[in-house]
Amino acid sequence: MRTPNQGTTQQRNKSETPIGITATGLACVYGDHPAALLGGVATRIKGSEASTRFKLALPYSEGQFAPMLVAPCPQLPDSLSMPQQRINTLATMALTQLLNDVPDAEGPTRLVLLVPSTTTIRGKQLDHSALAHTLSACHPHAAHLRIDIISTDQAPNLLDECCRELQQQSQQRIIFGGVDSLVDDGTCMQLVQEGQAMTQQHDQGIIPGEAAAFVCLESPQNSSCTAVLSTCHSAPEPNTGKGGHTSLKGLSTAIKTCLAKSPAAATLDCCILPFGSSMADAFEWYQAVEQCWPQQLKKFHEELRPRQFIGDIGAATLPLYLILGRERFTFSFDPLEQLFICTATPESWRTAILLSKP
Repeated sequence: MRTPNQGTTQQRNKSETPIGITATGLACVYGDHPAALLGGVATRIKGSEASTRFKLALPYSEGQFAPMLVAPCPQLPDSLSMPQQRINTLATMALTQLLNDVPDAEGPTRLVLLVPSTTTIRGKQLDHSALAHTLSACHPHAAHLRIDIISTDQAPNLLDECCRELQQQSQQRIIFGGVDSLVDDGTCMQLVQEGQAMTQQHDQGIIPGEAAAFVCLESPQNSSCTAVLSTCHSAPEPNTGKGGHTSLKGLSTAIKTCLAKSPAAATLDCCILPFGSSMADAFEWYQAVEQCWPQQLKKFHEELRPRQFIGDIGAATLPLYLILGRERFTFSFDPLEQLFICTATPESWRTAILLSKP
């Protein structure tokens, strides 16, 4: 007869079952191949260019202006000027690529897609039904997908929820993705008016970018699995941007929760970060390392910072970082067994993911 304690142990083990990444789909400023994404970020190739439409007044230089930096995908023509057009096109490109790599994708599969918050200019203009219709017709296997489109402000813990569904075996496979485009005139104008746009003369601010990324999540026993989500946790950060004069707990709480579940990750070898080059970003990451890996403050660890090179890609950030982490495991020059992925949302949530080799 099974005792209560035995049942609890079995339930806990089941809830901590790792989830494998078995296929990906990508469309970003570097193209559609994960190796190009890793190569561009690791070698710090700038994906941004000077805008021909928007300029920002230079501080302390009266009457002087500099063009803001933008990072549009070169695969998309300039004639696609509306957020709906660019988001539909990017998502179609990336999803088609993933479905081409999943040979048995004809069965019913849930697709969970993150899109920009309904509080943003582009999010207010996005027709979710039209996007779902476009995706369901992009590939012969797409007709079998159960598509859920969710804005980032509605689901800060969406990846956690997907993993739980797979661990509880209520789903056999989930396609998790995100798509966003910040290069439309409305978003760029807002960044200029608020003084948040980055220029070549000023290395702090936001570079509007765009991307779509999808990962297929399922059992790591699948032979095509090359990366495993070992643990994942999200936490709120009520003091975003105030690291210079107060303690920030959101990211460190998320990381510590992952470390408690996977003690083998006590050494930090590589981390994919959501931060740019601002002072606030530097303060937040320093505090996280100090609180979670104090021994690393004087040791080298690899940091990949995509945002500095591909720009701000909004709702596509988390799935694109998963693709980047998965691709990093294929790079054998400095092999890794595990790495951390960290993300930060405008809604002040911080997520930490421990990604491991299977």
